[in-house]
Amino acid sequence: MQLNNFIYFFIFIWFLQLLPFFDQTWAIPTDIQILKNPSNPKRLQIRSPVHSAPIPSSHNPGRRSSTYGFLDKLPPITRPIWLHHKKPSGLKDLRTLIVIKEIGKGSFGSVLAVREPKPPSKTYAVKTCQGVVNNVITCYNEIQFLNEMSKHLTPLASSFMAFPMAYWGQKFSSNKGQFNILMELQPYGSLDKVVIKYPLGNIHGISYAMSFEELRFIGSELFAGINHIHSTNVLHSDIKPENILVTSSGHLVINDFGVSRMFENVGQRNGGKFGRLSGSHDFLPPEALDSTYSHYDSTVDYWAGVITLLKLRYPLFKTVHGLDEIQKEDTSPGANEFFDFVRVMLQEIPQRRLAFGVDGFSNIQTHPFFRGVDWELVESRKNPIPATFKKILRTIPPLRASTFKPLRTLAQELRQNSLKQQAGHIGKGIAAAGVILGATGLLGIVNAAASN
Repeated sequence: MQLNNFIYFFIFIWFLQLLPFFDQTWAIPTDIQILKNPSNPKRLQIRSPVHSAPIPSSHNPGRRSSTYGFLDKLPPITRPIWLHHKKPSGLKDLRTLIVIKEIGKGSFGSVLAVREPKPPSKTYAVKTCQGVVNNVITCYNEIQFLNEMSKHLTPLASSFMAFPMAYWGQKFSSNKGQFNILMELQPYGSLDKVVIKYPLGNIHGISYAMSFEELRFIGSELFAGINHIHSTNVLHSDIKPENILVTSSGHLVINDFGVSRMFENVGQRNGGKFGRLSGSHDFLPPEALDSTYSHYDSTVDYWAGVITLLKLRYPLFKTVHGLDEIQKEDTSPGANEFFDFVRVMLQEIPQRRLAFGVDGFSNIQTHPFFRGVDWELVESRKNPIPATFKKILRTIPPLRASTFKPLRTLAQELRQNSLKQQAGHIGKGIAAAGVILGATGLLGIVNAAASN
């Protein structure tokens, strides 16, 4: 009798682990709200636990019970939704794209480099988000933010950001799925990949990589891009080298708007009220690390931009508390202007920062560190690229040949990812049941020993 009860209990636990596979709806957090958009009653706004401010949505998610059911409504890979781009002439079927390699991996999923199957074999990037609710929210928010921003930016201003080309959804035999974004592949990757190509120099025991000339070039493009983002009432909130891509021409674009926030009005840029920011810890200012603080302004992104410059110059840089020692040792030409810029930008009190207020970007432009920068050329994307930076870029081989033998298509890769995800979930169920079985057996041995 006891054995039968144990078997029933084992089957019940295993069934609980497999239950999500029989559920065809997405799990919905209880604090998700669907709100009327005051400026356009026919459109809805999503208020999620990730974003405290409403997010304009061009997609109508319908009833509350189907908020995350939008994956069911997205067209399949055979009929993707194209955004602000004409469909490339050589791209007839996304399923036939050849996977080159995985170029990025994170908690949301992965980024794949793909190419067209036939010459000239143009390359693209596919960002794949696994079907976990928070990851789906992140990728969907990125699409919505960029969609809204593109309506308020000129083509030149838009060129400072990595805009998606298309997106589609995939639903398999269970409630696990994928949200996929097609983007233009930036062949040189992100700045964190570029800086490791630099041979490290040494000044009085301080290791350094990029020159101040290169930091001036990167800073001018980065801060101009941040200014354009803020002009659309958006706070990026996750500026870092990993999210700054280098284009084929050597200029920069800002990527990954998954944790961005939206100011509700222009005046809110100076003291916008949010919940806790979700950016990377090392790049957040002190107020963003204080759980009791809920007012942030546009200097959050500029702070992260300056930390980015410090890490590109000093790869071993960890915290602002070590700036005094670094400044004391680095006496190379241009160091004084750079550290003066760093200090006026990284003031602990936001109102004292150089970038605070409506004139924040203008103050940056006129700082002595950026003396000699032609900001009109920066805005037109015609500013000269430092020779050393171009030399380093030439050492990065182009992504052409696939690392998979035999060749694997995008459709096969996405299907494979889904199977891995499902197998992992089943494995967790079996492991949980195994733990219960082992604990029950051990308890039985103890009881038997005690009775003897």
